[in-house]
Amino acid sequence: MISRQDLIGEWIHSREEDSEGVEVYRRPEFAFPPARGREGFELRADGSWIERRPGPTDVPESSPAGGWELAGSTLRLAAPDSGESAARDLTVVVAEPDRLLLRP
Repeated sequence: MISRQDLIGEWIHSREEDSEGVEVYRRPEFAFPPARGREGFELRADGSWIERRPGPTDVPESSPAGGWELAGSTLRLAAPDSGESAARDLTVVVAEPDRLLLRP
C-alpha cells in the first residue's frame, strides 16, 4: 500500500534508469551521472507541488504547478486554477524512500 507520506519531498528524473514505460525518480542526493539538466518535482505535505525543469543555462528553475493527491496507486498532478481535464494521472509502481517508479 502506498501512502501520501511516502511521496512527500523532492524527486529528480533518473532517465538513464527508465525502462518498459516506467519512469524512475530519485532524491536529489542520489549520485546522478552528468547531464545537461534534469526534470523533477516536489510534492509538498500541504497538497501543492512544484515543477522543476532545466533553465536556459541548465540551472534548475522551479515553478508552482498546482495541487496533488493520491488515490490508491494513482498520483494526480493538477495544474493551478485548471479544470479536471488539465490533471495528469500517473500510476505509482514503486514508492521507496530513495526511489519512485511512475508509469505515465
